[in-house]
Order: sequence, then structure tokens, then C-alpha cells
Amino acid sequence: MDIGAYETLYYHMSGAVTEGNGSISPSTRLPVLGGQDIEFTITPASGFHITSFTINTIDVTNQLSETVDCYTYNRANISEDIEAVAKLSVLSSISNNSNSKIYVYPVPAREELFISGIEIQNLKIYSLQGHTITDLKHNIPNPLKISNLEKGIYFLQITDTKGLSHIHRFLKE
Repeated sequence: MDIGAYETLYYHMSGAVTEGNGSISPSTRLPVLGGQDIEFTITPASGFHITSFTINTIDVTNQLSETVDCYTYNRANISEDIEAVAKLSVLSSISNNSNSKIYVYPVPAREELFISGIEIQNLKIYSLQGHTITDLKHNIPNPLKISNLEKGIYFLQITDTKGLSHIHRFLKE
């Protein structure tokens, strides 16, 4: 009687952050049963964002799902080894809606920073290294007092009442 042979097929998945500051899970090489679903979770450090995310050298950044403080990538029914690579960088781009006219002035600034053209829900100031310096929610003062900041370049993340986030750079003298 031939009972046949059955071989279980395993693949491996691993993830790495190769640029910037943050983490990916899983980050170690793990065995995964063929046909199984997998998930990667990428958590950028404060002030960082994902610039690219690849699976086996193919860019899948646009397939990430964003949650409050992390991003996830899901893939169903795997049939190959999976190597995920995340590249992160400091927030540095201005991501305004093309119709919005947000003004942050004066630049450079010494004591106060004025913001106009937006209803502010939340406001964060990040250092050039991506560390959160200020995190304000509701009743944001305008002008914003910045006299306690050291001289340097900072990033201002403004979230409006619609939940849209806008990034501006400013120079503190």
C-alpha cells in the first residue's frame, strides 16, 4: 500500500530598515508555511516618514496601509521567500493641497512664528534630527512663541480641522 509522501513547503520572510530611524516587524528571518498570509509593520520614529518600501526589490510603497503611528503591508498566499526593505527619512517636504495657501512667517524667525490660511487642529515642531520638540493640540496660540528654541532649522507639522497634514520648514535665528 502506497501512502504517498507529503512534504511541507516553507518559505522565509524578513524585514529591515536600511535608512533613517524606525523599526520593522518582523525584522528577523522567520519560516512561513507556503500559502500563508503575512504582514509587515513599519513604525517610523518621531519626525520620520517612509520614503520607500520594497518587497523582493519591487516598490510597493503605495500598497501600505497607514494607521495612527505605523504602516502595515499584507500579502496573501505567499509562494516565495519575502525580503522587505523600508527606507525612512526626516520629514522635509511641503505636502500642501494645491488649493491651500498656508503662510508661515517670518522666516527666519526670532521670537514668534505666525501661521495663516489654515484652521489648526494640532501642531508639532520637529528638530532637523526628527525629534519632537513641541506637540500642541487644540487652542494653538497664534503667534506661536519660539523664543525658547535654539538657532537652527525646524519642521512644522500642521494638522488642519479636516485631518490633513501640512509640513513647513522654518529657520530660528
